[in-house]
Amino acid sequence: MASNITACAVELLDDVAAKITVSELCLARLATQKSEIETKIADLEQQLATIRAANPDFYPRLAESDFDARYLVFDKANYAYKTAIQKLNKELMDVNKESSAKKAEIAKKLALRGTPIPTTDEEWSNQYQVFRQIDKSRNEIIKKFRHSPPSPKDVEFFGKYRFYSTYESCLKAEFTAKTSPISKSLKILHRKLSELEAVIKEETWRLKYLTYAHQYGLVCDDENIFRVCNVHHMNWILRDWEFDCPCNADPLPNDWTDDHTFCEAESRCTYGTKMCIEWESDTLDIGFIDNGDPLGYVSVMRF
Repeated sequence: MASNITACAVELLDDVAAKITVSELCLARLATQKSEIETKIADLEQQLATIRAANPDFYPRLAESDFDARYLVFDKANYAYKTAIQKLNKELMDVNKESSAKKAEIAKKLALRGTPIPTTDEEWSNQYQVFRQIDKSRNEIIKKFRHSPPSPKDVEFFGKYRFYSTYESCLKAEFTAKTSPISKSLKILHRKLSELEAVIKEETWRLKYLTYAHQYGLVCDDENIFRVCNVHHMNWILRDWEFDCPCNADPLPNDWTDDHTFCEAESRCTYGTKMCIEWESDTLDIGFIDNGDPLGYVSVMRF
């Protein structure tokens, strides 16, 4: 009788070992596939980065409201700058008119005297104080001018896209048409990678789950082993786990305990409220059998 039991145990262990070998081979193959997909993703992401860097107008893409807000800021700055420039030019023009009139007046006198007439602004300033004063006035006007023009980027941007419709059509033709095929390929690859990583996670944990299922004599197959073992482990934990009770009941008369807890095995909390625990087996992560804490997976509720 004992020999039959031993033979059965050896058979089970051999079966587990065979599954582990298959799982290890599968992991090696999956790792190669993952590496290939990650290489493709990196290449496509670099292509996207290159296109985005070459098209700063369209990445990040402006929504119409953002486009309009940016234009209002630009238009206000542009108007203020142009108005200030016009005022500056008028003031400088008045000073220049005064300078020209004064030069004409002095030149006429010099001609009558037969005295050489200055030919450069520097000569006029060196010889006559009035022109030094005019130069000072001109410099003070320029110095007081503190208005900055709109940013060169905005000047260039709104020079190309005065209206959002223009911006949108250029975006589609020059950017979206180039990036959409790459983005679609990336989406497919990321989905494949996510699916692959889920399988890799399963195969990485399969050894522990096979050992767990064998240890507790659980009936399961290759697909439901994770769920069966997780449910078993959760039920095992909940036998005597004490939760902080959320029922907000007042203590029972003559109850001097400071703890307000609930344990599923008791059906009522320490303050007498009938409670229950709810949880979904599908929410238990792979690897839960190594986790001794059910918090985050269960809800304690009034019955």
